[in-house]
Amino acid sequence: MPDVVFLRRLPDELGKDLVHVSADGHYLDVATHLGQERILMRFSDALAELDGYEGVRVHRSHWVALDAIVAVEQTGRRVFVILSDGHRVPVSQAHQPALTEHGFQV
Repeated sequence: MPDVVFLRRLPDELGKDLVHVSADGHYLDVATHLGQERILMRFSDALAELDGYEGVRVHRSHWVALDAIVAVEQTGRRVFVILSDGHRVPVSQAHQPALTEHGFQV
């Protein structure tokens, strides 16, 4: 994996295997396979620093690692990705093409 700047921000005990990054105001909730951390950072800056990591933005406030997606679920017109840590993350209509580009059925 190329050097991904964002991973340097995480404490060592969280490892480097990202599951998802979600924006909450001026903070980010970052989940790895080993735990979670809340960091102060703009979501747009995090997206830029995640360049090179195999992941996709699925919503204005959510980015997910591709290898963490276990299923794509549709409830009515709403679409969600189910992640390996059990989180159910919404996928906005505008970001659905990004999932299909990576081979996921939406």
